Amino acid sequence: MIIKHNDLIGLPVETKKGQKVGSVSGFELEANSHEIIRYQIKKPGLLPGIMNKHLLVHKNQVLQITPEKMIVEEALVKEKERAESTAAVSG
Repeated sequence: MIIKHNDLIGLPVETKKGQKVGSVSGFELEANSHEIIRYQIKKPGLLPGIMNKHLLVHKNQVLQITPEKMIVEEALVKEKERAESTAAVSG
């Protein structure tokens, strides 16, 4: 399946269990192989445009991409939650 850039950007991202993670906001390519290495996932803040958070998801953490959504590993959300709790404690 081929997915165009316009269809990938804004694609909802969730875990296999259906937990919403955010939406695809960009990606990083490996120049030599022309292969996507990481996806940038935007997790919106409380107000649009304010305090938006971004995650980097390695291609190996992506389980499936369909025209409707991207499905990622459950461990991705656990890592994100751990990083947020660590930042809250140190901040």
